[in-house]
Amino acid sequence: MVEAEANLRRRPREQAGEQWQPRAEEEAIKQAAEEAQVAQVDRTSLWFRYKHLLPVPITLVAGIILTAIMTPYFLSPLIANIKKNDPHLTGFKLFDKFLGFVVPFFKTMANSQDYGIYPLGYFVTNHLGWQMAGAIESSRADATKSVFVRHYCVIVTAALVIGSYIITPLFWIVPYLNLNKLPSAALTSEDVRPKCIHHLRARACFVVIATGFFPFLAGMMLSHHNEKFVRNTAIFFTTPLLWPLFWRPFGSLTADNMDPVKGHITAMNALLVVGGGCMAWHFFAIIAVYREPSIVTNLLRVFTHYEGDLHTVLFITVDEIILWAGFLMIPLAQEGIRAATLFVLMTILTGPGAAVAFYFWWREGKYSEKYSSSERPWLHQFVSQIDWLVAEA
Repeated sequence: MVEAEANLRRRPREQAGEQWQPRAEEEAIKQAAEEAQVAQVDRTSLWFRYKHLLPVPITLVAGIILTAIMTPYFLSPLIANIKKNDPHLTGFKLFDKFLGFVVPFFKTMANSQDYGIYPLGYFVTNHLGWQMAGAIESSRADATKSVFVRHYCVIVTAALVIGSYIITPLFWIVPYLNLNKLPSAALTSEDVRPKCIHHLRARACFVVIATGFFPFLAGMMLSHHNEKFVRNTAIFFTTPLLWPLFWRPFGSLTADNMDPVKGHITAMNALLVVGGGCMAWHFFAIIAVYREPSIVTNLLRVFTHYEGDLHTVLFITVDEIILWAGFLMIPLAQEGIRAATLFVLMTILTGPGAAVAFYFWWREGKYSEKYSSSERPWLHQFVSQIDWLVAEA
């Protein structure tokens, strides 16, 4: 009788043991199967250890040349602005002094509806694509490993005020690549787990950035009220410092408190919408050039004749070319030559800002795939269709 009762008590435990494997064993089996499928990367090679420094040579060389050429044109206006009375735009003396230099600087481009406004539009959209991606990267669980990635809003402000062509590649792209060296084909669940983002934080980042950027894009397309446009754009240059105050209350940076799939999907949606906004500006510019081909001629003339007010157009144009070259180093370092070639093609078809947003969108999709492909399977199928273009032979 006693033995029979013991057997009855033991049976449910034995049945449960047959039905459920220990979680540690499940994780070990899953990880072993995953490691057998992912691409092998030699993490001790010189290329892997130092590829995050790719943006440095082009940034330093081009930056030194551009700074040497442009400094004489900016030095006199800057000194004159320091000596003159401050414009009463906001009531804050130091900020008004800053606006007193920035507003005249961009007034040339805003007044030039025949060609100057188009480099300015690409300047805004290029930053829009990067800053949406940067906001998402700064909100990941592993963002605390890099002070530059975590506090990228300070980098944004410095880039807008000092020069994107030097600040962004050296102080954001290099730290980002140092934190994200692995190609998508070599990512495992252990690599992706620190990349999770809370869906509320991703949503808040999108709302804050879209609220700041899209009115300027719409204003350039639909309105030519120069004084209001230039003033609002100049004021906008310093607002990124305030962005974290709006999105920090939403979500958490602790991986245990997140739904990773939902977070990645929300981030993908944000990047997709931002990429669409950047692409809209690119199409707007293409239509404008089709209607008035002299826009291209006038822009090319700036490279050989940049006396007087044309220095503003030249600076912004070259600034964005160097900045785009820095962004090109991201797919080159992470995925290889084929991905970089695809990035160039996407830049031609959709514009530089959209190319940045769409690349990070695709990378976000690869993170999501490591958790689940059951939510929005059509989205993951589309991401997978791009893999054969990106993956190295």
